[in-house]
Amino acid sequence: MDKVRLFWWLVLIFALSVAVAVLSWAAAELAEGAEFAFDNLFDGTMVVATATTLLSAVLLLIIGPAVFHERYERTRVPRN
Repeated sequence: MDKVRLFWWLVLIFALSVAVAVLSWAAAELAEGAEFAFDNLFDGTMVVATATTLLSAVLLLIIGPAVFHERYERTRVPRN
């Protein structure tokens, strides 16, 4: 059960970090004419969100198949 909970937390983190990365990119594009410090804030946020996205995607690729295999084994009905 811990793997399943971890899997769904990773899915949530992945989705949220993708959303933050996209919103940061859009905000950075809008703030292109703004002050330099304001633009750097969005760039830093985008870098952190992108790194989080990549890390959670790698972890999902590693743990995802094991979670689904475990759930399949638990729900499989043996044939007689």
